[in-house]
Parts: sequence; structure tokens; C-alpha cells
Amino acid sequence: KAAGAEKGSGEPNKKKVGRVTMKQVTDIAKHKLADLNTDSLESALKTVIGTARSMGVEVEGVAATMLSEEERAKNEEAAKQKAEEAANEASPA
Repeated sequence: KAAGAEKGSGEPNKKKVGRVTMKQVTDIAKHKLADLNTDSLESALKTVIGTARSMGVEVEGVAATMLSEEERAKNEEAAKQKAEEAANEASPA
């Protein structure tokens, strides 16, 4: 609602349906804190930001490349595997 969108994007990585500020995100997180599985405002902020991003809503003040810990770990593992494959191909058999 804060972004002015009727519904989320069908392609959140490509099509953005709205934009919210960090102040709006903070207000939403404080309002939803009782409903979330946390007592930490920081965790609530991360939850609201993640939900907004998954719906195709841009959050001003949050880098578009900000990744979750899980995404970061997957990317690191893929890079490590790619490096190992390249090293194996470079080694004489």
C-alpha cells in the first residue's frame, strides 16, 4: 500500500511496481513488529525489505545488489566450484 501498487509484480527482478523509502519501511516494520517472529526491529526491517523486494517494490536507500546471506553463500559456492573446474581443465591430464 505504501508503494501505491495494487498488487505485486509478476516479475519482481525485471518489473518494479512501486517504490518506498526507508522511513516508510521503518514505519511498516514498527507497525508489524507484533505480528512478526521477532522482537528485533533490525530483523523486522530485513523482513519487510525482503518482502517488498520479492513483490517488485524498490526500497530507496537499499542497494539493489544487496543479497541475503543464503544468496551470498550460494554465489560463493558457485564461484568456488567454477574456479575448481577451471583449475582442473588447466591441469595436464
